[in-house]
Amino acid sequence: MTGLTAYFGILSVGQVKAGDFVVVSGAAGATGSVVGQIAKLKGARVLGIAGSEEKVRWLKEDLKFDDALNYKDAEFGRKFKDATKDHIDVFFDNVGGEILDLALARAKAHARFVICGGTLPPQIFATTVLTLP
Repeated sequence: MTGLTAYFGILSVGQVKAGDFVVVSGAAGATGSVVGQIAKLKGARVLGIAGSEEKVRWLKEDLKFDDALNYKDAEFGRKFKDATKDHIDVFFDNVGGEILDLALARAKAHARFVICGGTLPPQIFATTVLTLP
């Protein structure tokens, strides 16, 4: 099931394509790790967000993510801003919360956000619904 979630989420919803900059939260999890690999196969540059240095190493060394960050690092906010200086084309969100907030602030115009496994506050959902064509 997680493979299907990753596949349809990044391809159908995220519409990833070659040259995109993709950021994946929960990147070391079952869904996030597959999302990053699919994005790489499509020719995207991928930044993974995980919760330990061991997971960061795994993402970069074994899964060949272009970069990865540990959200528990005291300097995470600064490192995230530095790593997203080119701004985000696709954000695959598996966790919500503060990482989603950071990604929203670093998104390109017309970026695609895939919300998977997180919850949105009602005010954001209401705004999204009202702005749909």
